[in-house]
Amino acid sequence: MRIAYILSLLVIMAAVAGCATQEITTADERVIKPTSMKTTPVEQEEPAAETETAPAKTTTKATPPPATSTEMTFEQEEAKAVEAAKEFVKSLDGYKLQQGRELQVLNAAKTGCEGCWVVDLSFTRDLLYYPDKIEYIKVHVALKNWKMDTYTFR
Repeated sequence: MRIAYILSLLVIMAAVAGCATQEITTADERVIKPTSMKTTPVEQEEPAAETETAPAKTTTKATPPPATSTEMTFEQEEAKAVEAAKEFVKSLDGYKLQQGRELQVLNAAKTGCEGCWVVDLSFTRDLLYYPDKIEYIKVHVALKNWKMDTYTFR
């Protein structure tokens, strides 16, 4: 029953949109006639008589304004993203309380918008209940507008 109802709705929508080209009979025996499309002839303009033409205007492309000093290069943006991610990881309890060390950047990639980056970091720390053993941790930090948006441990 549901399929017949959905099918009849699709048929009705197609007929209303003007897609149907013949009469359609629905499951409940209703006949749907296609809509007629009225067309109006396109009026064509007569070609203009040849007259004197004005000389063609010459245009020059405007040069873009010089880069302002507030714009950062890709390398500067990357350094800022890496620094923001490092500061965030250093603020985590799992880094501070378990003597995190050897923080290294594995990867940094820009993800589209201004200040949106993904930075992968790794560090070592002492195991919580076995301080004589070392644990290797990878952290995936996503930045949005130069601030931490999400992070996951891998």
